[in-house]
Amino acid sequence: MRARPKDAFFVGLAILVLQLFAYADYFTDDSYIYARFASNLVEHGELVFNPGERIHAATSPLWALLLAGFVAAGIPVVAGTKILGGLCAFGAALRVWRIGIRRFGPGIWSVILFLQFVSEPWFIRWSASGMETPLAVLLLMLALEAGLRPIDEVDWTRVGWSLGLMPLVRPEAT
Repeated sequence: MRARPKDAFFVGLAILVLQLFAYADYFTDDSYIYARFASNLVEHGELVFNPGERIHAATSPLWALLLAGFVAAGIPVVAGTKILGGLCAFGAALRVWRIGIRRFGPGIWSVILFLQFVSEPWFIRWSASGMETPLAVLLLMLALEAGLRPIDEVDWTRVGWSLGLMPLVRPEAT
């Protein structure tokens, strides 16, 4: 029986999920900073590390705002960082799959691209850590997917808002 690209897709998603679980206890000091900013936004109405003290420590206001949504929904903040990171990683993986199929067709090259992406150690580690990296990658993949088309089929609106949000996620995207 011959393997189909759809099989590789589900194998890749399983690889992604298993790796995210393998890093479940990984939490960085910067993740803690975002957790504090998000918690203080919900609890005190201030996007700050300590209430009443204005400092520039959250380089990704969009990530902090999204985390605050999880906190406001009653999800513990550390769990929220992990869930949000996993969701963004999953979304980025779906976009990479679609990009591969569109560019290479449903053959070996799209499968290799996808499996390489979902097993890339840097991406997995930061996706599981509670950092904003998977959101930045998701926005970039959304822009690429919308833009890697014949010029008359480019979804310029999606390219624009995806790239436009990038500086709110990673300052070097400006």
